[in-house]
Amino acid sequence: MIAALALAWMAGCARPWLGGIHASLRMQARGGLVVDRVDSDGPAGRAGLRAGESVLAIDGVATSEMTADELRDRVRGDVGTWVVLRVRARDGAERDVSVERGP
Repeated sequence: MIAALALAWMAGCARPWLGGIHASLRMQARGGLVVDRVDSDGPAGRAGLRAGESVLAIDGVATSEMTADELRDRVRGDVGTWVVLRVRARDGAERDVSVERGP
């Protein structure tokens, strides 16, 4: 099995590894998304994402209208690709956080 996967990868047939941002996100009852926990050594932590921030948009698409599956699918992606999160800090300041997805 491992040899077959290695051959597929070498031939360029295998899909790149699925990765994420290494942060725990929670849907809010009124819609939207809040950051619960951030792995300080992971991609989100290195990018400056902080616990308690609200995620307003993912790659320019508002989170308030997304389902849980849509939220998950937009945050996850191939390792090495980027996702841009529009966040609002507890003080109300908004900013974009660009995160490179990691394994």
